[in-house]
Amino acid sequence: MLAVFIMLYIILHIALRIIIYSKIFSIYSRPNIIMFKILTIPFDEGKRCFLEEELNRFCLNKTIKEYKAEFFQSAKYACWTIFIEYETVLNDNVEDIALTDAQKLLFERLREWRKQKAEEKGFPVYVVCNNSQLTAIVKVAPKTIESLKDINGFGKKKIEDYGKDIISIIKDFYEEK
Repeated sequence: MLAVFIMLYIILHIALRIIIYSKIFSIYSRPNIIMFKILTIPFDEGKRCFLEEELNRFCLNKTIKEYKAEFFQSAKYACWTIFIEYETVLNDNVEDIALTDAQKLLFERLREWRKQKAEEKGFPVYVVCNNSQLTAIVKVAPKTIESLKDINGFGKKKIEDYGKDIISIIKDFYEEK
């Protein structure tokens, strides 16, 4: 019972800090949104180690700003509770989370192409294609220039300017597989 009380105290203490931090960050607006997460990493008796896979998955597309780890142990249970303050690296592209590994690789190739095109023309990258459009291209994997019309935001001009390059990148990518 004491162990449950201690764990509850730790969680409430961390939750209170989140509320306080949220108030501070809302007063001083920052360009990137600071987020918070509390993870509990249990000890696996069978493997004789802590199960950090969830923590590793969580941190993949995040920049960790600050963290605090607390170790908790009772007679039958041991874990790490981690309070994490972070920023999402791909915060403007939530769609790519649902992509397969191959699709993520194609997405990255298209982003590199977009960056190169934007630099050549002196445009910001989002003028060439925004991340949502790139994600849609990756998911649809159009095989013809005509099929790019199905992508939201692709009109005659954008297809004329970038269609051949996009279809070429997609064809080359899938021929490698």
